[in-house]
Amino acid sequence: MTLVLRTLLFPLVIITARNAAKMTIMRPEMDVITEQIRTVPPGDRQAQMRYQKELYGLFAKYQCSPLSFL
Repeated sequence: MTLVLRTLLFPLVIITARNAAKMTIMRPEMDVITEQIRTVPPGDRQAQMRYQKELYGLFAKYQCSPLSFL
């Protein structure tokens, strides 16, 4: 039973491990963008949207999904 379950879940484990490796590589760039987002005043929606687009572009650049860990 355990062997069957682990065999079925193995592809998900591999996908999660690959995504974790990509997230580790992109972490320095992501930290810079998130710090820029934190420094934006709360009322400046355009700047927040611009930094969010940069963050999404970063995920696309590394072909990584932020929800892949769930």
